[in-house]
Amino acid sequence: RGGADTVRQEITDLWYDKLTVVGDPDACAARIREFFDAGADSVVLFPLPHDRADEMVKMAAEEVLPRIR
Repeated sequence: RGGADTVRQEITDLWYDKLTVVGDPDACAARIREFFDAGADSVVLFPLPHDRADEMVKMAAEEVLPRIR
């Protein structure tokens, strides 16, 4: 009901702060590490906006994930 626009309008800043991975590769890697340190055994990355998904997935694979291992 409403799609992505509705989600953007209704989700609180707290959700963004607690559940998103954003920023440069170092910031993203640090955030993902926080999830693992808190007990997560997997993290799902869902790149937005969709029209930049290929670019973001490539960046995650080449620049973010190596910083976590």
